[in-house]
Amino acid sequence: MSTTLTKLVLLNAIKQFHKDYPKIKINIINGLTSDILTQLEQGKLDLALYNDDIKNNQLDTTIIKEGHHCFIYNEDFYNFKNQIEISQLANYPLVLQNKQSNTRKIFDKIADKYFTEKISYMEVVSQELVSVFSECGFGIGFVIEEVLKKEKNNKLKKVPLKKDLPPFYITLAKSSFFSPTFATKEFIKYIKKFN
Repeated sequence: MSTTLTKLVLLNAIKQFHKDYPKIKINIINGLTSDILTQLEQGKLDLALYNDDIKNNQLDTTIIKEGHHCFIYNEDFYNFKNQIEISQLANYPLVLQNKQSNTRKIFDKIADKYFTEKISYMEVVSQELVSVFSECGFGIGFVIEEVLKKEKNNKLKKVPLKKDLPPFYITLAKSSFFSPTFATKEFIKYIKKFN
């Protein structure tokens, strides 16, 4: 899973799971969804969490949570007193994750639908860095809304849009070809319980 999903989806579940099963060894692999799903298909991982509803015949998937993206800004550099159309964001520099990330792929779908002109943007590797560079005034960032809520950064605000962005789905996947272990089955219960 991504580092962002580790914080947003996994942290409470893993803390309780570790408390209840302290002798079970846990490895968390962070990386691009495409790489993680390949490892899952090959039987190298027990499960994966990602922010999209990718369909794959080799995977048994379950949507565990709905999420929302938002555009963020630092009010020291930008001022959005009134709601704006999504298309108006093309007039601002943007801070985005790199093209391989699922969040960026979701942004690109939004851009294809609402932006008719070329956009100016800075590319970074993580949502955390999107927030950091947005706070520094490099542009308007695109992040999972729950990231903004968890950071409690007084400088970063959500851009008020006239139309809400479509939700995305956090998906749990396991291989269709490999039987999950007892530990994996139990851990999935904890993930679902805490989300």
